[in-house]
Amino acid sequence: MIARLLLFAALLPISALAQLQLFVFDGTNETPAGAVLNVGSAGPGDTVTTRFRVRNSGTASATLQSLSLAGTGFTFSAVPSLPYILAPYTGSPVSEVEFDVAFSPTSVASYSAFLAVNTINVILNGTGTPAAVLTLAGSNIPFADGAIIDFGSVPSGATKLLTFDLSNPSGISVTVDALTVTGAGFKGPVGASAPITVAPGQIVSFQIAFQPASGQASQGTLALDQRSFVLTGQGLSPPLPGATIVCAAALPRIGAVLHLRCGGNHRLEDPDKASTSAKIPGKAFAYFRHSRTRIALEQIRSGNQHTRRANAALRAPTGEERLL
Repeated sequence: MIARLLLFAALLPISALAQLQLFVFDGTNETPAGAVLNVGSAGPGDTVTTRFRVRNSGTASATLQSLSLAGTGFTFSAVPSLPYILAPYTGSPVSEVEFDVAFSPTSVASYSAFLAVNTINVILNGTGTPAAVLTLAGSNIPFADGAIIDFGSVPSGATKLLTFDLSNPSGISVTVDALTVTGAGFKGPVGASAPITVAPGQIVSFQIAFQPASGQASQGTLALDQRSFVLTGQGLSPPLPGATIVCAAALPRIGAVLHLRCGGNHRLEDPDKASTSAKIPGKAFAYFRHSRTRIALEQIRSGNQHTRRANAALRAPTGEERLL
């Protein structure tokens, strides 16, 4: 690696080597990156992201030719396409480019990596600190900070529970100071409340309930100390109830309105007493235009069948259906 860097440096003009500067940028302030940079600490499964800014400080164009990163626990999370031409410095963004390095420890330990930006070399250090690990019950795959936890589709009014485990793979006890669930349709945590002390090797379980009130998509948040996870779920509207179509002894005239009744004198708004049979006296082929509470008989033709089910005609709030 060092030999390749020396060869690359020999091929670049001296002016190009001096033009590029490397900074650490926090979104507001920038700090020159030294030979050694500590990116901070994170628990297993968490990620700390450091943003770097490369600037061309010279009066001629410069090229960012190479970006490399070697070391466990560190990865690029956003990089420009290379080679990248940087304009002469004028104080505008055209003379700068940014990239991100993510530190994601997998255990409690010290980590280091070697970052090379053209011929600028920086040693990155990071520390994996003890922290509670969040997983679904029965899974050994931890959720990273910001992960999406999907509850799937649930009928409105029904409830789906997911069970989660907080574990501690380190050799010392860790404390969860905050554990909250927010968002319409989501309730919890059930079975645990902060502060929670998790001993080495211990597992603390809790549940989150998703109970949609309508057939709409829902989103919430599970907050675990400084980490947060996105909760999602889809509510499903209940199907329309069945109903009985009752005609008079003689077939009604074209355009007559047939009201739907469920279980005798109960209107369609009482779905618990809905029946599913459709009775049309006589030998007729009927074509209906229907809504939630009534069916209008529009057309009658001769046919051989007189009894058919009405379920299919009532599964959508509006539309058309043929009953044969």
